[in-house]
Amino acid sequence: MKRILLIILTVALMSGCGSREDAPIYDTAANPDGFPSAAVEIVRSIEDGTLIGGEAVMNAFGNLYTQHSELLDNDKWKGLIDRLGIRFSKTADSLAQLGVGSYTLAAEYYQLGSFARPGDSTLREKASEFGCWLTPDENVKASFDALANSDYGLDHILRVTRYFVLGDSSHQQFFRSHVHDAFQRRIESANLLAQDEYGRLGSADRAVLAYADLAEASALNKLTTFAPPAIDLVAARVSPLDSAEYRLELYFVPRVGIGEKLQVHLGVQSSEYGTATVNIVPKTPTTEWRQNQIAVISRKIHCPGKLEAVAVGLCDFAAPEPRFLLPQGEESGLYFLRPSEMDLK
Repeated sequence: MKRILLIILTVALMSGCGSREDAPIYDTAANPDGFPSAAVEIVRSIEDGTLIGGEAVMNAFGNLYTQHSELLDNDKWKGLIDRLGIRFSKTADSLAQLGVGSYTLAAEYYQLGSFARPGDSTLREKASEFGCWLTPDENVKASFDALANSDYGLDHILRVTRYFVLGDSSHQQFFRSHVHDAFQRRIESANLLAQDEYGRLGSADRAVLAYADLAEASALNKLTTFAPPAIDLVAARVSPLDSAEYRLELYFVPRVGIGEKLQVHLGVQSSEYGTATVNIVPKTPTTEWRQNQIAVISRKIHCPGKLEAVAVGLCDFAAPEPRFLLPQGEESGLYFLRPSEMDLK
């Protein structure tokens, strides 16, 4: 139902609702510039709301230019497309102001606007910023779609939040700027983190919420502490991606400032190929990890056959001799994750 209302609103925004500023961008009835009928029909369909959404509009123009490539060199057509890009941009701005439930359509119209006006740097930046909303993997797409309904639940919040937490810096900035407050309000208004609900969450989901500042980090339990310097491993998760690949998530909390640029050392044991090792250089150097704040390491790992064990270490490879931090109670520099600690999904 919400999706239908959004479409109706988009039609109203594209048609301009009678405001002088948003008057029709072209007289499609008179067609004074003599554009091909197919071109005029696309413009008319966009303005009257029968052609809606990024994919539909892009496909229509793709088909048009296949048949009428001469339009690409037509200055009057270029002017019309520029005006259409302004309309797309204004529609996107209005949709974005409605909140997370409208972000998909907003992102599509920012993208359309940037294609129509490639020289508009502000519009290009907005299209890039909202572009991360258009690229969720199939595992979370249903949760993105569910946000169009005001009664979305904690499971949807978790999947979308995790998608942004595990993304690059632009994803995380988008979450902080455009998503966090909406999720915080939804959690508080519906009491989604009541004690029994929070209690059923795995350690990795709790860490995701804490990293995103949607829950208290103080409620996390540690798996082990590496030292010195003291760095807690508070959660881990292993998610199968296909028969030979997994995504590993590690959540660390440094208890003191870190003066060394440490690397994460992994040992991955497979039923078919034995143990393979890999060293990960954190995207955010450990010297920049904030005391008592969560740091996230995410990595795809190749593992043909059954995943039997994962060992985690922290190592200073810049020292004269590589120095492994020691996990609490261990004599070696590796901590072996127990199956119950890997939060397998």
